[in-house]
Amino acid sequence: MTLKTYVDLAPRTGGEAWKLAFTTNAMCAYEEETGKDFTAVAESLNGAKEGRVSMRVTRTLLWAGLQEYQEGTTLRDAGKVLDACGMAPAFQAIGSAIRLAFPEAKEASGNGGKAGKAAPARAKEPTGPS
Repeated sequence: MTLKTYVDLAPRTGGEAWKLAFTTNAMCAYEEETGKDFTAVAESLNGAKEGRVSMRVTRTLLWAGLQEYQEGTTLRDAGKVLDACGMAPAFQAIGSAIRLAFPEAKEASGNGGKAGKAAPARAKEPTGPS
């Protein structure tokens, strides 16, 4: 079984969706661009729930999340994606993609959060030619 590691973000007018994923590289790209720890993103998302939205943070988050599947996307491109999709769908996709990157402990344990035997380790993904 393959786990989906990205969230689709579709334009309002229809057409092909962008893939949004917060991989390690995406999180590092965000940190490099902003100079802030990725853990500070939670504050930004909580502020959005209260009506306080930083467009720079939103665009930069979207940009970082697009890098894995749309490599070479610029910040300007990310702004255009944001315009094409709308703020609410973009926020929802960003939140969903972050939740995929940080699954809850009970989901990750494989045993419904119950104490006892740990879930077996997953096989490592290939790293390329050795």
